[in-house]
Amino acid sequence: MIPVFIIAGNLREFEQFTNRKYTELTTELFPHYVYVSSADTLRGFHNPHGLFIGSYKSRRDIRDIVYQIATSSMNPIPDIIVELWNEVR
Repeated sequence: MIPVFIIAGNLREFEQFTNRKYTELTTELFPHYVYVSSADTLRGFHNPHGLFIGSYKSRRDIRDIVYQIATSSMNPIPDIIVELWNEVR
């Protein structure tokens, strides 16, 4: 199963998100949500897919995370990542 990376402001936001999502889902095929605790979580993945939620912009390591996503993405880099990079650099 391909992981869905969740970049949240903190672990609590991630847990609230996944609890809500798992409650809403009625199928047996749950996405594999992965909390991005640091840029290292994304290393080794190509074209990582996921969501930015909550207070993610306030993270001290958001630049590192956005950079890791950009370098892990195949060309072209998704527009949202370019926009985020321009905001956080």
